[in-house]
Amino acid sequence: MSLPLVVVWLGGAFSLAHHEPDLRSWSEARLVALEDASADAPLPAADHADTSAARVETLLGEARAALFGADGAAAEAALDAAESEIEGHAELPESAFLLAELWRTRAALLLEKQPEASLALLAAAEAIDGPVATPFGATAGPRPAAGTPPDHPTRPMHGPRPGDVVFVDGALAHEPRVAPGRHHVRVVRGSRMAWAGWVTVGEGGVDLPLLGPAPCTEGDLGRVRYEEGALALPTDVQCGNWVAVRSVARDRIEIARCRASTCGPFLPWSRAWGHAFALPAQPAWPRRKSSDWLFWAAASVLASTATGIVLWQAGAFEREGPGRERFEFVPPERP
Repeated sequence: MSLPLVVVWLGGAFSLAHHEPDLRSWSEARLVALEDASADAPLPAADHADTSAARVETLLGEARAALFGADGAAAEAALDAAESEIEGHAELPESAFLLAELWRTRAALLLEKQPEASLALLAAAEAIDGPVATPFGATAGPRPAAGTPPDHPTRPMHGPRPGDVVFVDGALAHEPRVAPGRHHVRVVRGSRMAWAGWVTVGEGGVDLPLLGPAPCTEGDLGRVRYEEGALALPTDVQCGNWVAVRSVARDRIEIARCRASTCGPFLPWSRAWGHAFALPAQPAWPRRKSSDWLFWAAASVLASTATGIVLWQAGAFEREGPGRERFEFVPPERP
């Protein structure tokens, strides 16, 4: 048999079970094997790391307490530990909020000695978390310029697949675009985490390091659809040998042979039309004439001749004729 064909069934599980004999007869008539798409490599669950989030909150509280007590060294140490925890657990949905709070606390720590660095941190925090009100009892300090100016439009993010859910800075992104700067991005695929991390977006956008599906897996072929009387194919299918199959009647299916993102027409098939191929794959053509009849003809002539001789010798061919009269001459007696 040739290489197996991966089957993409364009219908429900019940109809697939009913048409199993049609698929089997089609494969036997063509000497091919059929198999299902293999499962994708498992992705980690998109769970919440409660312990890590609680540790960051605790460290931020210690930094604020140290800042209030004018203990700059303790505040700096707590902020460094909190930033390391945030960077190491980018899967946290609130990572952008936590980092923005960390930057605001650090900006307050640097306000007197490094006002420019303090303003830069406040601007970075506002870019990912939006503006916040001045805390009660605190003195309002300088504020950064508001928002992303209109001459800096969002840039594209490359990598997410159709069906992926993308979060930018904790908010759902309805399209894969993001403003220039540093941002937190999470890509959720189903109930699994496809990727999470921090990206710096430039003028040309950003490429997310997402792993694509392996060829002939459910992720590679799972987006094939039959819509409005036609086969809807993604442009990035990698499977090199597969078939799209759909049910058209109780006793009939249609099958299209495909390679990557290109498919032929749907052709009908029924289990009653084909049988398993039992003859040689390539019979001799034209068929060579047999000369066995010469041997048997000569043998028949010899056998007939021998039989005739034996019968002749035995007198089988002689026939008794009628009796013949005898005349005997007797001379007369002398006186």
